[in-house]
Amino acid sequence: IDYLRTYGSFTSNVTQTNSNVGNAIMMTLNNTEYANGVSIVSNSQITILRPGYYNLQFSAQMEKTDSGTDEVEIWLKKNGVNVANSATRLAQQGNNEKGVAAWNWLIDADTANAYFEIAWGSTDANMQIVAIPAANTLSGVDVPSLIVTVVPVGA
Repeated sequence: IDYLRTYGSFTSNVTQTNSNVGNAIMMTLNNTEYANGVSIVSNSQITILRPGYYNLQFSAQMEKTDSGTDEVEIWLKKNGVNVANSATRLAQQGNNEKGVAAWNWLIDADTANAYFEIAWGSTDANMQIVAIPAANTLSGVDVPSLIVTVVPVGA
């Protein structure tokens, strides 16, 4: 059996603002930590070379920069189309409130070079996905705005 390892680990060290209030925005990734057969195309397309089932996991450091309570929705897109039953809505309360949105999806890359994107949206212009540089953390370790990993199911 020839086992072709396919995996990817990606991060973003850029704060991602709500640049299209009330509409879908694609989360972006600008760093490849480790990858084989998975790549980032056009900053947001998590592209998988080999067909198969994969576990796509993410964590996003959400931040609200004004008072009150506001909501954000996050969902998955496959080849540019919204994936049914993939959305979650979160509420954040208070100025500079941070929270981590983190979950995973079982995805079907049914063709070579299928791509997936993590979409988000909020009606609040002050919602963002924040990156915190190491110089501003207690640990001296960067807090990426987004972390994504992709591993094959059954590996």
